Amino acid sequence: MASRRITERVPLPYLLGRCFFAGYSFIVRPGVIIPRSPIAELIRNRFEPWIRRAPRRVLDLCCSGGCIGIAAALEFPDAEVVLVDIDDNALDLARENVALHELEQRVQVVRGDLYRNVDGRFDLILTNPPYVDAADLRSMPAEHRHEPALALDGGADGLAIVGRIIEGAPMRLNPGGVLIGEVGGSTPALSRLFPKAPFIWVELEWGGEGELEVASLLWTAESAK
Repeated sequence: MASRRITERVPLPYLLGRCFFAGYSFIVRPGVIIPRSPIAELIRNRFEPWIRRAPRRVLDLCCSGGCIGIAAALEFPDAEVVLVDIDDNALDLARENVALHELEQRVQVVRGDLYRNVDGRFDLILTNPPYVDAADLRSMPAEHRHEPALALDGGADGLAIVGRIIEGAPMRLNPGGVLIGEVGGSTPALSRLFPKAPFIWVELEWGGEGELEVASLLWTAESAK
């Protein structure tokens, strides 16, 4: 195992088959991105002060192995959570992780292209979508080449998926609902794409960059233009 980590640069979670995210254990396997989003810190803090009451419906877009949505379900035991991804490998793993935490009654796994195949509105939308731009993708450490490009590649400017998520959010959020996502190094490009959007950039005690929060009460279709 140590030899593979050193010579092949295989990430440790793939070798172990497990990792921790937001304090919870998850199954990990090659072919699905490794959980490491700084959104974990927000989950552990129950998204305070960004949400005022416990959400009843939560949507995790681009869920991969389901860690973000499942951790949210564990923090909010009355919430119904929907996990969405387009990749079958990710969805299979998400189902395993839902079963691992015995959440089949509250967490639904859906195959879909972002909001497609998803019904209704939500109090909280969470997403760690592909946001790595073309230049950064070429220069990433060797460990990342073991992860699926589908989960990393955000197109030329990193916003091919992010832009669609933001544009569709107003139609999927309940009044007072919040969209929280991660865009990492594509933050400057996002600000240029949506210069009038009311983004709130969150400072994280545990580190990380590009965490944004958007309140639906401030977001209108006009502000996306």
